Amino acid sequence: MLSNFIGGGQIFLHNLRMFMQVLGRSVTTAALIGLVVTIAFFYSDFSYFIHPSYMAMYLVFALLIVMLFYKNWLAHLHLLNIKLG
Repeated sequence: MLSNFIGGGQIFLHNLRMFMQVLGRSVTTAALIGLVVTIAFFYSDFSYFIHPSYMAMYLVFALLIVMLFYKNWLAHLHLLNIKLG
């Protein structure tokens, strides 16, 4: 009886971790797609409909979403060979 309880707990925690991983990747992917679409819209013929402050707000929200769900994104910046400063 105790082994069933422990096994059920392990399965539940595994499913919870997998759900959080899929959710994080989905939100990250959606944020990146949204960022690309926003930038493409900004450089299209419809760009005069968007005020720059709204564009900045969209970019800040996209960055916050990426930071919340993909916590170690800064660790991968060194792979891009970007010189900061």
